[in-house]
Formats: sequence, structure tokens, C-alpha cells
Amino acid sequence: FAFLAAWSAFMMPFTRYMHLRAMRRSYFSTNRIDMDALFAWGFPHSQVLAASAFWAARIYNWTLLVVPATWLGALAVYHVLLAFMVQPLVLPKDSCDSREVSYDEVRTRRFYDWHNCNPMKVLLSHCTSQKPIRPFEIGKEYLQENCPEWKERADKLRAEGGLLWTLPSDQVENEICPLMVPEVEDLLQRPVDWIGQASRSFATKSRLDVTAESPEAEPTLDPFRDH
Repeated sequence: FAFLAAWSAFMMPFTRYMHLRAMRRSYFSTNRIDMDALFAWGFPHSQVLAASAFWAARIYNWTLLVVPATWLGALAVYHVLLAFMVQPLVLPKDSCDSREVSYDEVRTRRFYDWHNCNPMKVLLSHCTSQKPIRPFEIGKEYLQENCPEWKERADKLRAEGGLLWTLPSDQVENEICPLMVPEVEDLLQRPVDWIGQASRSFATKSRLDVTAESPEAEPTLDPFRDH
């Protein structure tokens, strides 16, 4: 118990220090790491079925070779479904936004552009009489958010009625910032897109059913036509 308590007392501040001070979000050009993690999850997931096979072997006096065979079978099924059904490396075409966006809209949404990612231009702006440029750093997007230029671009884009600025509150720079992280956007946008697509399909089907069930309009009789 003493060693467990000492380990807990060390790990709690250590993990918080590593998470808050030493680590930060990193960008990758592909989803290879995420795909490897998904495939690796097949190993612990298969143990659940292997545990069931273990207790079934004890109850029915089967050989214990059923346990590793069940584990390998579950792992194979998981990897086959993930590789050929889910296909994590193949990005769906309908998840991409086909709408043409402007340069100001992209850099307002992502907080970075050619200027604040160029260290020489940032340094030159601080050494000359021109307006200083705040450098962009991953994990410190709030520095750009508090910049007056960013707020001006955000207000301008929201006034134009773009798709990015549809929040009801006027405090756009305070409420939209957490949703503008690419990882959070991808996590939230896909379920929303799926629900929207399902609702549109249901509405279209209902409209077609109503149109098919509605009786044809009967011709109106003109009482003065025969006179």
C-alpha cells in the first residue's frame, strides 16, 4: 500500500505537468498514427471474446487451445472489418466542403497564415515601424484570437453571412474558438453531416410518398359549357 500511495502521489503531479507544460498538440499530414491506433485496439478487444471462450472451455471441458484460437479469430475479424468496411485511410468525398472559401476566411478559422508563420517576417515587423505581427504557435491560438486584426476579420466575415459564422451570440471570438480546432471540427462535424443527410433523405422520401398517394385532380365541370 505504501508503494502504491507513493506511486500515486508522484504520478498525479507528473502527468499534469507533462500535459500542461511539456506536451502540446501536433499536426500530422496523414492519419497514419490514428489508423495504427485503431488496428492496435483489436488486440485488447479480442481478449473479451477470448475470456468468454475460456469460461466456456471450463464449463464444457473443452481444450484450452480454443482460447488463443478464439482470440486470433476475433482479431482477424476486427482487422478485416476495419480495413475493408471502415477504411480509415480512405477519406469520404462527401465530408469535404466543396464551397469555395476566401483566404481571409481560412486564416480566420485556422488562426495562421503566411505572415504569422514566417519567423523572419514576424521579427522584421517587431524591429521596424510597421505593425507588429503576433507569431503563431500550436496550442496558443488564443494569442491570435485576442489580436484586433483577427477580431476585425471575424466580424467582417460574420457580417457577410458565411457558413462559419452562424452562432447566435455576438461574442463570436469567444464562442467559436474551441470549435475551430481541426480535431474538434472533425469530431463534431461528421455526426452533424450524417444527421443532416439522414434528415434530408427522410424529408425527400416523405415528400415523394405524399406526392404518390395524393389523388389526381378531378376535372372541374363547367355548368355553362353545354349551353
